[in-house]
Amino acid sequence: MEVFHQAWTVIRDDFFDPNYNGVNWQEVRDRFEPVVRGAMTRDDLIELLSLMMGELNASHTGAFGGGGSNNDAFLGVHFDRDVLEEEGYLRISEIIPQGPMALAENPPKVGDYIVEIDGVKIERGVRLEELLYRKAGRRVFVKINDNPSLDGAREIVVQPANYGRMKNLEYRYWVRRNAEYVHRKSDGRLGYVHIRAMDYPSYMQFLVDLDVETHAKEGVIVDVRYNGGGHIASFILDVLLRRGYALSKFRDRAIYWSTNLAGNRILDKPVILVHNEHSGSNAEMFTEGFRRLNLGKTVGTPTAGAVIWTWNVTLIDGTRVRIPRFQIWSTSGESLEGRSREADFWVEREFGETAKGVDSQLDVAIEKLLEQIDEVKKEV
Repeated sequence: MEVFHQAWTVIRDDFFDPNYNGVNWQEVRDRFEPVVRGAMTRDDLIELLSLMMGELNASHTGAFGGGGSNNDAFLGVHFDRDVLEEEGYLRISEIIPQGPMALAENPPKVGDYIVEIDGVKIERGVRLEELLYRKAGRRVFVKINDNPSLDGAREIVVQPANYGRMKNLEYRYWVRRNAEYVHRKSDGRLGYVHIRAMDYPSYMQFLVDLDVETHAKEGVIVDVRYNGGGHIASFILDVLLRRGYALSKFRDRAIYWSTNLAGNRILDKPVILVHNEHSGSNAEMFTEGFRRLNLGKTVGTPTAGAVIWTWNVTLIDGTRVRIPRFQIWSTSGESLEGRSREADFWVEREFGETAKGVDSQLDVAIEKLLEQIDEVKKEV
């Protein structure tokens, strides 16, 4: 019970709103205390603490404890879902660049079948995750064929990736496909940059991608979909706000604009922002800043409405709780907590778009940004 009482007290003393969002915090304690007394495991306690904090109807709350290591391993391929569900075979539909299969000697190609792993034949009912359990980084023998038969199959050696590495590889593959989509749909006129999170590594990647994606382009789409937040929104806004201010040249050479002195980090090009309901916290502050500073229009669905600064507090048993401790307002006095940032152009993706190779939010962003660019050209 000491852990429960400590969690309740920390929230009582540090929660950003002294009125607890209109909740009687003492009454919440009285209601949850007898239930917590019946908790049989630490997981039960953590779940009850999270439910208790949920009574506050605030974002950035919850309890969590230390977890074990992730023992899953991955080959770095996607499978044809129809073939898998209808026939039970693992037919490769995509190979993730720099993934385990892509790096194998004599790798498979799209359309090949995985027919055996470490001596176990692949057939209906065989679970791939069980065959790869705890095998990240180890040598795994995989048989590949251009048909779902062992006859004529060839064997390759693969070192599966762990969850963290595979997550990063999948993310960069997704970004690359989005960039290629924008290039193709805009006839090469627009660049595309995704910001994964509002943290320093993502900021550094943003600078690299911005240089690449704005070179010889007329404008750029900045995407913060699925960005859960962080703390560096102002860093990125600073980059997007920079404007050219000088010219330079060598003797008998062409005149250069000041962007050439700082990579492409003095943008001076039209920008449009894409966000969705999974854009949260500092990504929403970025969205608010983008609009307030008139950097461009926004496309997508309303953001999560979860904007508040939070701290983790470690309790006496090692359980950690998240405590929202101070609030964020817009310059017009509107609290951003519980209030989504709306899009200028509301576009909700339809179910099945990804499987069809369609992204309606990017489509509208491309359309609106090209319209803006073409309109400026007419005026000139």
